[in-house]
Amino acid sequence: SGSLGWSLSTGANHTPGGRQSWQYAPAGSTYNTGASNAGTLVSPPITVPGTGVHYLRFWYQQQTEGSNPYWDQRWVQISANGGPWSNVLQLYDDPTGYWLRSPAISLQAYANQTIRVRFYFATLDASENNFAGWFIDDFSVTGNVAPGVMVMSIGTSTCATTIGPRPAPGRKEALVAGICGQVDGSI
Repeated sequence: SGSLGWSLSTGANHTPGGRQSWQYAPAGSTYNTGASNAGTLVSPPITVPGTGVHYLRFWYQQQTEGSNPYWDQRWVQISANGGPWSNVLQLYDDPTGYWLRSPAISLQAYANQTIRVRFYFATLDASENNFAGWFIDDFSVTGNVAPGVMVMSIGTSTCATTIGPRPAPGRKEALVAGICGQVDGSI
């Protein structure tokens, strides 16, 4: 729905046969603007049904300053019913240059509410910013999660390895071990 510093990119894509993904790179092909910078990519409003448990998932790739959660930061945030943004997941310490699937983020706390999802990237400083940034693709909210997939609930912490249609038959999707994330209830 809205983006600041993000653009559609043909530089990387997770979807078989797809041509583009969202990329945070306000300087063109990198996020090296010469100054500290930050940007957001915001979903359209999503009404979370009141029955069943629904999960937010997305595919992402990153090429950033490093694996430390205190350097370049990548956050998933949620706003419910037009309220303030809350951090729900910080991604860090994950492999660079590979498409990874996010943990399944339970939206049970948002049942019967209208939410917006925001991807927030911040450099925090002006150095070590000559990287391709953060790519987001295949964003989904679904009512089920495959067996063995790690599920994160708001208010926990863990390390683990457009709403669209389900993956095509025979398409393999796996959670990559070694991905760490903080699930936090506030900004």
